[in-house]
Amino acid sequence: MAIELAELILEVRRELSDVPEDKITDLQVYDALKDAKVYVDLYAESTTAETTIRECYKRVASVYAYINWTAIAERDQSTQPATSYMRVAFLREKALAILQTCSKWQLDKDLTPDEKFYEKMPGIGMVLTSSVLPDDTSVL
Repeated sequence: MAIELAELILEVRRELSDVPEDKITDLQVYDALKDAKVYVDLYAESTTAETTIRECYKRVASVYAYINWTAIAERDQSTQPATSYMRVAFLREKALAILQTCSKWQLDKDLTPDEKFYEKMPGIGMVLTSSVLPDDTSVL
């Protein structure tokens, strides 16, 4: 069964309970859900359960929607809301907690692939050898 993003709007709003309801529209939340779907589908294993994917969409969308709201609030008030840095960090941690269970990549605290982790991995050896096939393809 496919996940309907529109059904997740209220759940994302519940995650963003500290944002005044009139300050972020359902369309903005839906756009955040679409962006979250692209992100999660990129990093999640294809064998991940639908309920986990659904939770990933919701948590990543809440990060995106909250960052969007803080940008709007900053533009309106000429300053960011006082607790926005802590709240974004908290939402990212919640998203990372669920993403780590289904991601095919090691993720960093800012939800990007952890490059330092992959830099420490050993390289893959490769060797070129001579072919056992003749160069003259007319023989085949």
